[in-house]
Amino acid sequence: MTELSRRDFAKLITAAGLGANLPLAATTSDRTVAIQVGAVSFVDEGVAPVLDRFQKDANINTLLIATFSYCRGIAGRQVPGQPLPDHGKLEYDTNFYGGNFARTHEQYYTRTPLKKIQVPDHPGFDVLESVLPEAKSRGMKTFCWYEDVFRGSDSQPSV
Repeated sequence: MTELSRRDFAKLITAAGLGANLPLAATTSDRTVAIQVGAVSFVDEGVAPVLDRFQKDANINTLLIATFSYCRGIAGRQVPGQPLPDHGKLEYDTNFYGGNFARTHEQYYTRTPLKKIQVPDHPGFDVLESVLPEAKSRGMKTFCWYEDVFRGSDSQPSV
């Protein structure tokens, strides 16, 4: 038996699908339609209204929630100087800090260099605790989306 590399296996499976004349895009409800979204959208507009808009306007069925980021472009409202959207707070978050947008369970971080990573931007708001039940009730999949860039204690927020 010949061993296949992961790359060769992927090529083989892709070719088999095309050779069987399968559609390239799913046409049933199992098709994934995803959107990246930060906690600030839910804070500004409310969980149900945001999910309503996603489902009504774009048939979104999968959320990629920014749960950990120090980058305004991923988790903030808008990068200063760029046009503001037509919904939510129409302002820049120039004091954006970032961090963990879900509740941090400090007991699991005691033996790590990760200290005080709870985001100060939205005190008391846990994006996962707030969004997961509502998303699940709507049949929406949820993935935690994070940026693996860490902030030094004296560094400025990234844009």
